Amino acid sequence: METVEFSCPLSSEIPILHSITYGFVYDSNIEDYKVVKVMDLGPHGSEISVYTLTSNSWRWVQHMPYGFFVGRRPGVFVNGALHWIATHVNELRKSESILSFNIRDEGIQEVLKPQDVNVSNVTLGLLGECLCLVSQHPMARSDVWVLKDHGVTNSWTKLFSVNQQTAIDGCRILNPIFAFKSSEILFENMNDFNLLVYDPEHGSVIIPKVRGTPMCSYYTTINVRSLVSLDSGTYVGQEEPEETT
Repeated sequence: METVEFSCPLSSEIPILHSITYGFVYDSNIEDYKVVKVMDLGPHGSEISVYTLTSNSWRWVQHMPYGFFVGRRPGVFVNGALHWIATHVNELRKSESILSFNIRDEGIQEVLKPQDVNVSNVTLGLLGECLCLVSQHPMARSDVWVLKDHGVTNSWTKLFSVNQQTAIDGCRILNPIFAFKSSEILFENMNDFNLLVYDPEHGSVIIPKVRGTPMCSYYTTINVRSLVSLDSGTYVGQEEPEETT
């Protein structure tokens, strides 16, 4: 992979790289795989670059007046766009937003959040084919929302709340991983990086034991198996992940 040089229009000083986050997607419009790299430059905003498999090179896309933070997860891919939590760096009173990057036209836009939800206390995920948002209320509950119709603000629907005091023993930051057909939800507990399966119908929790997991921090994601090599240039439609933990 090639190193991308970038300039910052907000300052003549050399920007300091604070963090990098990625997203990996398939662009069916050009039939190619893309790696999207977001480089956080602190008060200078961020730079987006895109790597394509066929060209085997990086390409600078644009500068954004948004900041991204160390520890944020990779972008959540849904409805042809990657989604992150970001902060507009030009605002006197900084507020966080949901930011989407369209992989076809490579445009950026904000996704409006549910009303009365503080985006600074949320995590993003994918449940089924919908963007999912978990609003954290420390030592109280976590509210799980899904965006039923992408681009329509009032289509945010609250599915259920997880009572943190009784269900999972105290304050937790939950990241949604997968929705089972049985209606149970697989979460990642981002406080101690354990997994838990929550049953919203009965309010019960199962904590699966995963052998061989590292003691240090790690992230969990869904892996879709395929017999198609990345080098083949051929893509097959995504299959439903197996319901195994």
